[in-house]
Amino acid sequence: MEADPGWAERRYRNALRDRKVVAYLADDGSAVVVASGLPADQTAAAYANLDAVARAAKRAGADASMDRLRADLFVGLLDQRWNGWTREQLVAELVALHPRRRDSRPAAMRVPKPRGRTRATTGAPSMSILTASTLTASNLTASNLTPPRPGNRAAEPRLRRPASV
Repeated sequence: MEADPGWAERRYRNALRDRKVVAYLADDGSAVVVASGLPADQTAAAYANLDAVARAAKRAGADASMDRLRADLFVGLLDQRWNGWTREQLVAELVALHPRRRDSRPAAMRVPKPRGRTRATTGAPSMSILTASTLTASNLTASNLTPPRPGNRAAEPRLRRPASV
């Protein structure tokens, strides 16, 4: 049997043709928005922009996780609440939405938060979440998407990359 050299290109073009956005309520009452069939290069650029603004907000003092900052930015841009705002205005708004909380405990009782990502290790194969710097058209494929676990519709799809890549 011979391999079809045009198969991957036809599959990609069909996915682009059938692109869509779906929104639904999760079991916990929150909403989920999923877009599929998007051009990989445009999706990588869009994610990189969300990530860059969220990182700038974090550096400017926003007290929220990167995931939460990206999610707030995503919704604020899609619902047009922040339509036409500059990057600086978006960063300032995210900082205002998530002000740094003052820790009222004495300094001796404060435990510094670990810097960077920390993950518990298990016997499972190592996977790393794709970041804006590693997200490219070549590694953004259907096989790299991890769907929500059955029965847990609230879990968002995560872009994942095998550690061997």
